[in-house]
Amino acid sequence: MRKLPPLKALAAIKGARSLSHRLGLSGLLRRLYFLCFRRRVGGRSVLKVSFGGHTLLYDTPTAFEFRVVDRIFTTSERDSLEALVSALSPGDTVWDVGSRVGEFTVPLAKTVGPSGLVVALEPDPSVRGRLKANLDLNQLENVRVIPLALGREAGKAQLAWTVNSCPSLLPKTQPGPGSEREGEPAGLPNGDGRVEVEVLPGDQLRKRERLPVPNAIKVDVEGFEYEVLCGLKETLTRPECHMLCCEVHKYLGVAVEPIQDFVKSLGFAKIHINADKGWEDVGVALLAWK
Repeated sequence: MRKLPPLKALAAIKGARSLSHRLGLSGLLRRLYFLCFRRRVGGRSVLKVSFGGHTLLYDTPTAFEFRVVDRIFTTSERDSLEALVSALSPGDTVWDVGSRVGEFTVPLAKTVGPSGLVVALEPDPSVRGRLKANLDLNQLENVRVIPLALGREAGKAQLAWTVNSCPSLLPKTQPGPGSEREGEPAGLPNGDGRVEVEVLPGDQLRKRERLPVPNAIKVDVEGFEYEVLCGLKETLTRPECHMLCCEVHKYLGVAVEPIQDFVKSLGFAKIHINADKGWEDVGVALLAWK
């Protein structure tokens, strides 16, 4: 069970956030929350978190970014992170697919220690600099940052995003069977940014870069999850790879059941669906063990 300060516990409740939005107070309350819990480190606005016996530091220059990182440790995402950490030992290798600014990368790197390795895959050039800054802030040297996206096939794709949203790398058709719009054009979000990125199947990347088989893999790719898992099929079937944490973005039309069936076919016998109450229709985390 997560034990949170009262203000953080209130902020984690969906109903409280919805009420503040209806009252037009979201921006003000987010700013107050930011001012209450931020710390100043070397002139930076930093979120300081205690997790798994480690102190984690995150550069959070804006109130919005502060909340994005903070929610990892105050919602069901913390449960997913704890499940990942419990499956790892010092010296292990873990892949963070869709690492963004390192919300998961930092605690995973501290868990596997100097003898371990975290492979952080982040195709978005606008956040990779912040990812590397957070690695420096935490004095981590056991992370390899790779600037590309994983998928089913090698090639190029468009990564697109809107303000205050995570970038989406969707294929021409909805990924995987069972999607609500399977076979229809997926379409990229209209909005504020778009960049062409390299896409490579994870199995090819592992061989090309001579990377060790990961003991665990975390996937958070905003609707592209089935494509990523298909490109990692060989790696996921290896006995060394014994734990998977995959965010399933239901609000993008991605269905959980086909992904769950695919993961089971790769030898993952135990599967748990993790979600915050009231947010199940938005997205869930599929946790799987061999």
